[in-house]
Amino acid sequence: MKLNKEKSAAGLALGALCLVFTSLLPTASAEEARTAEWYLDQARPHLHHSCQSAWDSVMQDQDQFIELVGTISAVSFYNHDFNIERLTGLPEEKQTELQREFYEEIGELCRQNNQSLLAGVIDYALTGAIAKVAAEEQ
Repeated sequence: MKLNKEKSAAGLALGALCLVFTSLLPTASAEEARTAEWYLDQARPHLHHSCQSAWDSVMQDQDQFIELVGTISAVSFYNHDFNIERLTGLPEEKQTELQREFYEEIGELCRQNNQSLLAGVIDYALTGAIAKVAAEEQ
């Protein structure tokens, strides 16, 4: 499995990904909570995948793999109760840089062990991106 950096960057903007999950914030209303549940329901069927089995499940289609990563990312956003405004408030070039690093980290970890649980790899990469934003704010 090899992710093309340019295609990854064009495929799914981290800022857009963050906006999709704004309904996962702790102040969510009952309707927004249903929306959060919807995102989690979308991710559940894919949580068993390793990097390789996920890649194979999308028939090695890079755009579909990126979409799958976005779907599974909902679980990390929800579990860690990330402050989405931190990411959506960043300048566009910073969002692009974080997104690139996010996908590069996923690609590197999957290359190291293609049998790693993809959800764990995504969680690790996403928490790293969030930690970087937090460190730069201090």
